[in-house]
Amino acid sequence: MRSIILISPSKNEILSLYQQWSDKAQHVLKEYDKLNMELAGEGIFIDYCEDGQNEYEESELNQIDIPEPVFYSIAYSDTEIMKEFLQKSVFSKGSYIDNDFGEIVSLDEMQGEWEDYIR
Repeated sequence: MRSIILISPSKNEILSLYQQWSDKAQHVLKEYDKLNMELAGEGIFIDYCEDGQNEYEESELNQIDIPEPVFYSIAYSDTEIMKEFLQKSVFSKGSYIDNDFGEIVSLDEMQGEWEDYIR
């Protein structure tokens, strides 16, 4: 299982993603702070990280142009399905992805470049 961190200006990403995927994915389970689903037999598990900011150094947070960032862990079982999920999802404007390999990138900047970023 691999994971990335979604860094968002919105506290409603789980609800938004649930609304986008509830009729497209299988085995969709939503709770207040998590969303689990299956796409093409592969799992995607999204968890709100209440203390996510504590996992970052100040220099890393300075790269993020969000006054009050909200953190979500997204674990996935298959890289290609994760790329598809990211390409077909609509995230809050101004969101970032931390790929857990030392890169924090604006989602707006990386549209279409998932192959180089998600491993």
